[in-house]
Amino acid sequence: MCKKWDAKRLKLFDKVYDPLKSRADIMDSVPLGILPDQWISYVDYHFKEKTQEIYKRNAEIRKKQIISHIGGSKPNSRRRDEMMAETGKKPGRGQLYLATHRNEDGSYVNEAAKEICEKIELALSQSTVDESEILPNDVIGKVLGKEHSGMVRCLGLGVVPGRAFRQTRPRYNDLNASSYNNGSCSS
Repeated sequence: MCKKWDAKRLKLFDKVYDPLKSRADIMDSVPLGILPDQWISYVDYHFKEKTQEIYKRNAEIRKKQIISHIGGSKPNSRRRDEMMAETGKKPGRGQLYLATHRNEDGSYVNEAAKEICEKIELALSQSTVDESEILPNDVIGKVLGKEHSGMVRCLGLGVVPGRAFRQTRPRYNDLNASSYNNGSCSS
């Protein structure tokens, strides 16, 4: 719900904002369904100097992004399920990366994405392990490098390395009495 409100809020201001109008004119044109005092505080927020700095900084950051993708708003979990329904087997992070960095006609989003995708394709063709397993040293890990602490590439929001790459270790706290022989462990 928060994401929907966030998107609606930005579209709302874009709809009413006119650089030729003054701040007072925008405040006077209250859209239907919005209380005037809420509208005034909303417009005030958008005209604050701090907010304008944030907008400029974010615009600069977006310009610096080298590799864009065509994933849209579809979550990678749903994309993975759709790919699994098509092929019958679970896709790995490499296949997901390729799917989100190619247009429908098979062309790449840009040159940087093309170079990385070609490296991924080469690594996938040479791989001898099951690439559907999520591992830190799978094709994506080899080509793009170590994951950042707060995210795992190609797995969507909220996935962190500690959970995605969790190693299963044997647990010995459920041993029963038959495994002990006079106080010493049996082999």
